[in-house]
Amino acid sequence: IANEEGFDYEVFLNPENSNKKLEVIGTWNGLMRDLVNDKAYKAISDLPITNERSEAVDFTMPFMKLGD
Repeated sequence: IANEEGFDYEVFLNPENSNKKLEVIGTWNGLMRDLVNDKAYKAISDLPITNERSEAVDFTMPFMKLGD
């Protein structure tokens, strides 16, 4: 897809292995921090959409819903 659409990409794993937590001091950790601080432009993850996260980053439409 990248060749056909003319863009480059880089895959990297989050070394902290954490991507879901808003710290008590009001800063994100892991994947969310990388997105908010423009270290990552897009992410693929099993990250549930919450109000706090959706205020910080944009989400695509979910393809699966877990829970109620």
